Amino acid sequence: EIDLYHSVDLVIGISLWDIEYMKSHGVNPVYVPVAFTPNPLRPKGNGQIMLYGAGKGPTNIDAIDYFIHHILPIINIKYPKATLQILSAGNEIKKRYSNHPNIKLLPFIEDIKNIYKNTDIVVVPRRIGSGLKIKVLESFSYAKPTILSPAAAQGIPIDSYAQKNITIDAKGFASEVIDALYSEKYRESLS
Repeated sequence: EIDLYHSVDLVIGISLWDIEYMKSHGVNPVYVPVAFTPNPLRPKGNGQIMLYGAGKGPTNIDAIDYFIHHILPIINIKYPKATLQILSAGNEIKKRYSNHPNIKLLPFIEDIKNIYKNTDIVVVPRRIGSGLKIKVLESFSYAKPTILSPAAAQGIPIDSYAQKNITIDAKGFASEVIDALYSEKYRESLS
């Protein structure tokens, strides 16, 4: 990746983490911060529906597999009907989970505002990856309670974010989701 950056005339970075990484490897990128207009949506309530933003690519597939096999079973003990919605599910995800009772596979949707409107919380259980996660900023722009892993939080200044434990440990992540599903006050603070 660094060799590629060295071979081009201009590199644009949108994440401060990426900027620091590139500079430490002799690349001088132009920093262009991501800008968006917040469009907060009313909280739906405790319908136990979660959303993951993308069902394609190796890091997203890893996050989905990890969530479904290690985190969701813990959540389903307390909330048996908790459902994970996955946007733009690729063939790999469709093959693995199309018959799973707690998974709802959604196609690519141009305007996903209604999906967010009908979602209680957003989970981003990324274990690998670097830089800014646009799906996190998108969720934040809709003021949806979002449970982050450390990899999902990379590049975002979240010092004052209300999530109690930013972890990828299955029990810890599940606990955060359960707390958000159970407590309206916690969901509001995450919003």
